[in-house]
Amino acid sequence: MSATLDEQAVADLLGGAVVTSDGGLHPVDIRHLGRSVGRDILPATRRLVLQACREQQGDVLVFLPGKGEMNRLEEQLRSASLSHEILQLHGEMDADSQARVLVPGKHHAPRIVLATDVAETSLTIEGITTVVDAGLTRKPVFDPDSGLSRLRVLPVSRASADQRAGRAGRLGPGVCYRAWTEAEQRARPAQRPAEINQADLAPLVMELALWGVPDPACLQWLDRPPPAAWDQAVLLLQELDALDMHGRITTHGKRLAALGLHPRLVHLLVRGGGGNRLAADIAALLSDRDPWRYRPGQARPADLGLRLQAMASVRERQRPDGGADAGKIRQLLRLSDRLYRQCRQLPHDDNTLSAGALLSLAYPERIAQRRSSGEGRYLLASGSGAELPPDDGLAVADYLAVAHMDAGSREGRIWLAMAVDLAELTSLHASQVRETDEL
Repeated sequence: MSATLDEQAVADLLGGAVVTSDGGLHPVDIRHLGRSVGRDILPATRRLVLQACREQQGDVLVFLPGKGEMNRLEEQLRSASLSHEILQLHGEMDADSQARVLVPGKHHAPRIVLATDVAETSLTIEGITTVVDAGLTRKPVFDPDSGLSRLRVLPVSRASADQRAGRAGRLGPGVCYRAWTEAEQRARPAQRPAEINQADLAPLVMELALWGVPDPACLQWLDRPPPAAWDQAVLLLQELDALDMHGRITTHGKRLAALGLHPRLVHLLVRGGGGNRLAADIAALLSDRDPWRYRPGQARPADLGLRLQAMASVRERQRPDGGADAGKIRQLLRLSDRLYRQCRQLPHDDNTLSAGALLSLAYPERIAQRRSSGEGRYLLASGSGAELPPDDGLAVADYLAVAHMDAGSREGRIWLAMAVDLAELTSLHASQVRETDEL
């Protein structure tokens, strides 16, 4: 089992006992920074790696949150003209490449191994005597603003930090350099919060419905799903026609479950036409961070169509207009191509829909009608209010499909949306349109 798991809670669930072994660990000298570096982690980690290379013998294992940070640090270390061989270790490597890192040859040169938390508990790396820990991890966290789970960089828990430090004590006494202070260490949570308490439960509810389990009370849980999050997920899946009114999976829901993506995105791709490049582009944009560059003093435009235009320009090998990041757009195009290939083989609806209508398929509860009280103020299909700055280009649109917004104190702030035609909305969402008279 994982060494960072709350083992007593598992034993209580299973009705068993806990048997532990320290694995014969040697003592590890843990060294914290004298003062906090805040969010400036990569330069601090680089300084600690150079310090470890000067002060210690043997190989150095460096924990970083992801591949991007590994690439940047490797580039910086290579410019420092070290005698160490610099290697990477992450989950995207094939087994042969991982094996070359895990089992070095005899009489090898000292090495610096840059790793994600795949090296925290799953793998043993021979030759490691020193650990440098940036103290961060990249994990999926439900983002209510976007309605999807996104990868976020978070501080590791104390249990994970201890497990990482233990990698330096496998062969003999070791040293661990931490890129944070002792006070920050004491303030960190003892264990990482259970993912089920902070995740979007729509994929879980869909999976259980596929098993024939419409009620979480039918199962035993280490941590029970929060009722409000469960109910929200059921309501969303019913709006996507993935579940019926009794919580049972529908034929359409089985199609959505086949692809392994978030139900919002698969619904967009299937209802929008499996061979639809535009649908794949929108799904790719919704899956990742906004490619529009932030510029101090300038608000990002809310129109998702500007991002789609940038993707079309880069696809035609042209420079994107406006504030789009060309490098990020190229990443999104690769993701879009993969989604397009995956969906072409699925049964799908034959539709020719506008970009705004496609977006409304993923977020039916966020279809917005402009209020009569002024530009930029909207009423969502869910009953909530939302607003745009009056000077935003979309603020004059009568109807919007909203992808990204925050809750706000009174009305939510719309960050990403598209204009959509009322006739297309009422045709596409006919089963969800209700007419009422109020006196």
